[in-house]
Amino acid sequence: MPSGDSTPVRPCEKDEGCDGLPEQKDLRRGNWRSQGCRAGTVLLYGPARRTKATTVYPSRRRSRDMSELIPAIKQRRSVYALGKNPKVSQEEIVRTIEEVFAYMPSAYNSQSARIVVLFGDQHDLLWEIVMSTLRQRVAPEKFGRTEAKIAGFQQAFGTVLFYDDTTITEGFAQKFPAYAQNFGPWAEQANGMLQFAIWTALEDMGLGANLQHYNPLIDQRVSEVYEIPATWKLIAQMPFGEKLEAAGEKSTVPVQERMRILYDRHPEQK
Repeated sequence: MPSGDSTPVRPCEKDEGCDGLPEQKDLRRGNWRSQGCRAGTVLLYGPARRTKATTVYPSRRRSRDMSELIPAIKQRRSVYALGKNPKVSQEEIVRTIEEVFAYMPSAYNSQSARIVVLFGDQHDLLWEIVMSTLRQRVAPEKFGRTEAKIAGFQQAFGTVLFYDDTTITEGFAQKFPAYAQNFGPWAEQANGMLQFAIWTALEDMGLGANLQHYNPLIDQRVSEVYEIPATWKLIAQMPFGEKLEAAGEKSTVPVQERMRILYDRHPEQK
């Protein structure tokens, strides 16, 4: 499989199809700014005064070693009791997500992942959409548990929506027909790495998060409300915020039962 690349987000050169500057547009329900072009788009929804963020350049990359990375990975858990009063600012959260996003690998450096970050009323609106959508599909006598779960997600500080830009993925499939059937799975794998990286970074900031998959039930309405391009495929939703309770107990199968380590080649191996 071709190796990925971690080229940082940057404004495009003019020969890449844009004017070399980040795009900005006002919407009916808030403001969004798309940071970068083919390197990956971050759409930020929320009060305009609180959506300021900066382009990430290599010189701003944090220096970390494994002694810091491994504890952060260990501490990343699904936290469902989330609040709206984190100890870090919205701006700091945005900068961290941008920095993580800038260095994510992807097959053939395709960079097809897209994310939308929701704060404030825009975050609440998302979970209202989820609530109303499921209310139409779940029997009333069984909806109580579902309602409580979704209300809990709405109590979080924000949500990250993860997408894949299918025009990019399909374009690479056409460009490299020998691997055409692999680009869809490769895009999903790259998006999974992005989800894990952002989740771990949020945990490292002292925030809790969990990962949900209400797609494709909510796809059409979410696309309409937030004016998401029709070619963007919704993959996951990650509510995050202040930790109100610790994650529950988790059982794991011993790593030794799931991992093989091979050394010298056997004589009979050809």
